[in-house]
Amino acid sequence: MPNKKSNSTPSLAPRILRQLNALCDVVHNEQHAVAKLSSKDQQALLKNIQQVEKRLKSSQPSNRQNLREVPNGLYQGSHNELQLTLRVDMTETGIISLDIFRITQSGQNYLLSARTQPGESLNDQQPMAMVAQNASGQLAMASLSLTVAPLKQLNATFTLQGALAGIAVQIPLVWQAKKIQDAFRHIGLEVDYEINIDRLPTYTHNNREITLAGCFAQAGINLEELGGRDQIPSPARGWDDAQLHGLMTRFADTPVDQKTWALHLLMLSKATEERLLGIMFDTGSSDLNQLPRQGAAVFTAPMQDHPAGAERKLIQTIVHELGHALNLAHRFERGVSMANSTSFMNYDWRYMGGNQTKLFWQRFNFSFDEDEIRFMRHAPWHQLVPGGAEFHTVRYWDDGSGGYSPYLPEEPLQELQLLLETPPNQGLFPFGSPVFLSVHLSNNSGKTIDIPDFYLDPKAGLLEILVRRIPAQQSSQPNLQRFQPVISRCYDWKKRSGDVLKPGDKMSNNLNLTFGAAGFMFAEPGTYQISAVLAIPDGEQGKEFVVNSNTLLIRIAYPKDMQEERDALDLFHPEVGLYFALGGSDVLPKAVSYLEVIKERRQQNKLNITDPVVAYITRCQAINYSREFVSQRENTFHVRKPDINKARELLQSLPAAGAALFDVQTQQATLKLLQKLESIPIADKK
Repeated sequence: MPNKKSNSTPSLAPRILRQLNALCDVVHNEQHAVAKLSSKDQQALLKNIQQVEKRLKSSQPSNRQNLREVPNGLYQGSHNELQLTLRVDMTETGIISLDIFRITQSGQNYLLSARTQPGESLNDQQPMAMVAQNASGQLAMASLSLTVAPLKQLNATFTLQGALAGIAVQIPLVWQAKKIQDAFRHIGLEVDYEINIDRLPTYTHNNREITLAGCFAQAGINLEELGGRDQIPSPARGWDDAQLHGLMTRFADTPVDQKTWALHLLMLSKATEERLLGIMFDTGSSDLNQLPRQGAAVFTAPMQDHPAGAERKLIQTIVHELGHALNLAHRFERGVSMANSTSFMNYDWRYMGGNQTKLFWQRFNFSFDEDEIRFMRHAPWHQLVPGGAEFHTVRYWDDGSGGYSPYLPEEPLQELQLLLETPPNQGLFPFGSPVFLSVHLSNNSGKTIDIPDFYLDPKAGLLEILVRRIPAQQSSQPNLQRFQPVISRCYDWKKRSGDVLKPGDKMSNNLNLTFGAAGFMFAEPGTYQISAVLAIPDGEQGKEFVVNSNTLLIRIAYPKDMQEERDALDLFHPEVGLYFALGGSDVLPKAVSYLEVIKERRQQNKLNITDPVVAYITRCQAINYSREFVSQRENTFHVRKPDINKARELLQSLPAAGAALFDVQTQQATLKLLQKLESIPIADKK
């Protein structure tokens, strides 16, 4: 059967391109000659060029049709010293985003990120509008053009319209990008296990197998387990913050000294706080390596009898903690106000305002919310990458107006009183001294209120501490800061008999505000205002009650002499700040050395401790001696036993457990620890 005659003709594109380039060369190289042409000849030349352009366009297939067939996924390309990472996600979120790096001999230096503006779509008629941003948060408009290249590659042309990251303005940057993978990000996960802790769980839900990797896959992330250790010893009393920090910083095989797509997960049995499910480490750049959000820990023991099932709850908790490490916030927080969410990032006991745990699990589908997915797929590199932006500094949930519309209406709760209290020093702290306060919540309502004790723990994220320096213009710090602890804790709450505040009763806690995610909050002499806000949900009334504290004034004294100035150089060292925040540590050798020298110099041969700085150092040393500490030497784990005698001796050197120097709650906690140590039989005090 004869072949059917084709209606098409051989492509003239190569010939047309040669003609067009030749004409362009003439115009470029002979500008003066062109200018001398008569008006008629110039019009003829222009007409010639336009005809060539028209023939070229008609000889090519529609670019729009080809672009619609471009697969979603991650593309990469390099040109000269610039590398492009491109994420095409038009079928789900409708977003295209990119990162640009400069390639150097030492590696890659991040320059900027960009994403298409809302509502932008693939277009063959004009470039797509984008917003570009660098690591400092500076913005510039930009544009992106894409065309299909051979071998399923993309030609990407990116043009900045404003100065940013040292890239030339209005000069197109061109790459040929090759598809690397279907997922938009790739993250390595090192998992270390305590002895007798099972491997990462799986769960069958609606006839589909739920795995940790699968949970992140639906968010566009390829999560790859990199291995780890499985012989971490079990402390007798559980894990506290200092021990966990030691595990994180000393035992990670994946790098913790650079911004990279790698996370460290500790699978452990229990914490010293019995209802603690998980924590996220180093929330801010004030951590020792100045790289926040690099790891998390999950505790399995509290989930064994969870009503949703241990495996189901465990998967949700692991994803939740790793979500924090990727800069995701709680959905129920006042700033986010999505208490109706069934995302991984909500608490079951905070769902719909509380008392709706059963309903949460009926609706829970192992998923993130849409704004969380858009953030994980298309956020600027520095906002998402472990080691990048500080935790809780990116409002990816914001509606763009700078405010929010709470899912639960907020209402002041007058029947509860939140009180901040200073030590006996009347709010005057020596320069360089740790800053501890007491917080009290009193019930004046005439009725019993259900509330767990961890509500007054700033690490749980339910109590906001706000700090303002007066006058603000004399400070290098922002006018108002929220104190963010170095560790974020996630609790479970199953009501028990002690979780009530009866009429006329109060609950209290001490607040260690010395060192947080942003570093030293009180590093400058002067006067500071401190206030607190506590949010208490009420599921029965469908409201979020807000309790505001008194506004407390404290003053940081100026250095009295040159010796105090010299001491401050060490007292304001990040390792010392972390030592105070953790209550001592075995893995902070600089802090141990600095503080011992300061203590000896300031105390000298005095019989009684009257210096607040010496008192706080002594207290931290005692806390650290009273705990077990897991360490590693020559690839072998070792457990340093508590030195009860040394801890007791240090606490006994504080007159009345520091009653004249500490705030009420810090003094009571110190006295309680001393009484506990003194109750241990001599034979056990090793």
